[in-house]
Amino acid sequence: MNKIARKSNKLLFLIFISVIHLKANNLCYEKTFKCITDPVIMYSIAEIEHHVSRNIGYPYLISFNNKTIAQKAIHDKYLSNLFIDNRTLDCMNKQKCKKTLQYIRNKYTNNLDCGGFQINDKSWGFNSDIYFSIQKSYQCACKMVQKHNKNEWSFENIAKYHSKTKSVNKKYREKLKQTIKKNIDI
Repeated sequence: MNKIARKSNKLLFLIFISVIHLKANNLCYEKTFKCITDPVIMYSIAEIEHHVSRNIGYPYLISFNNKTIAQKAIHDKYLSNLFIDNRTLDCMNKQKCKKTLQYIRNKYTNNLDCGGFQINDKSWGFNSDIYFSIQKSYQCACKMVQKHNKNEWSFENIAKYHSKTKSVNKKYREKLKQTIKKNIDI
């Protein structure tokens, strides 16, 4: 994809999440929740979390966080044709994703990152409707970012979206800073 097309895709997705941002509603179990996180931050998180072979915000992904379990699942007849790399499945639509997620939860694990924002199922345990809808996952991801930043906004706190472990948080924080800087220059 050429540079102009990438910038155009980024701009369209940023506009899309800005509209979602303005329509904050009854998602993630709070009727009064309003996303106040800058859309550039949210877009940057989606960019970092996306799979390199899919568009930013593509919602039909399930990624294993344990390589050993992923290697077992790759040989599962139900799952094998959905893998796009050694840990990530593309389940192609919301209904198939919901069924696939339930199957994996029952047979393998719930330590999975799901949807366009790669929300960890084990940590958050949202209804599968949320993971596989970009609008709903955006709202929940925004809620998570805001929860981690309720006392003080910082890159360290924003990076807690990905991990609270100091070394992992630091790597994600640096990646986030670079991605936000690049996205401000769109």
